[in-house]
Amino acid sequence: NHLQQLPDSIDALTGLISLNLDDNGITSLPNEFGRLTELRALSMRNNKLRYLPLSMAGMTNLRRLDVEGNDFESPPMEVVGKGVEAVLEYLQSLSLGSSSDDIDLRSQNLEAVPVHVMQFNSMRGLLLDKNDLKFLPSNLGTLRSLKTLSVSENKLEEVPDTVGMLDQLQELHADGNKLTKLPATIGDLKSLEKLTLRNNDISELPPEIGSLLQLSELDIRDNPNLHTMPLE
Repeated sequence: NHLQQLPDSIDALTGLISLNLDDNGITSLPNEFGRLTELRALSMRNNKLRYLPLSMAGMTNLRRLDVEGNDFESPPMEVVGKGVEAVLEYLQSLSLGSSSDDIDLRSQNLEAVPVHVMQFNSMRGLLLDKNDLKFLPSNLGTLRSLKTLSVSENKLEEVPDTVGMLDQLQELHADGNKLTKLPATIGDLKSLEKLTLRNNDISELPPEIGSLLQLSELDIRDNPNLHTMPLE
């Protein structure tokens, strides 16, 4: 077959229990797809899917999901590889976050921040602790409504300069990473109240940190190479 997309009216098949869409050229699924809540087995091997719609978070009867041969960005492949329960949990986290302004993706084995996450410009809280993140997206600064960013216990070696664009940010937690320094733009976070950097490899703090007049909590314990504080 050479099916490239499904009709929006797919949601009319409300009694569908099993669906096989293997070996097509499907690039995306309509949002209405999530209304197939009776579906228990879904196979979409060897297509061109990059995303699953957040509406699939409601497909709680799904027991088997086979999507081998696609190149997913969201859910990330590391989540897809953990099976159907992990995929549903991921989609439910994003779906809940889209309505509550907080997204919790802790302990998901993520190696990169999913592209879906960066589309929630009104998000206020982003929790990414206990993953395998090695970097944060360069467009992090587009999340202008963000008040809490927590990325503790990852593998981060740096924080992008664009973090300074988060002028509403009140809490930044980055404990237990591999950070060696902070960008000078950290001084632009005029609303920042809490900054925790415990257990990293930071050797110096930028003088601009002295511009954080709202800062009430700074935790820099267990940075063995940090011997001095900035004078400014």
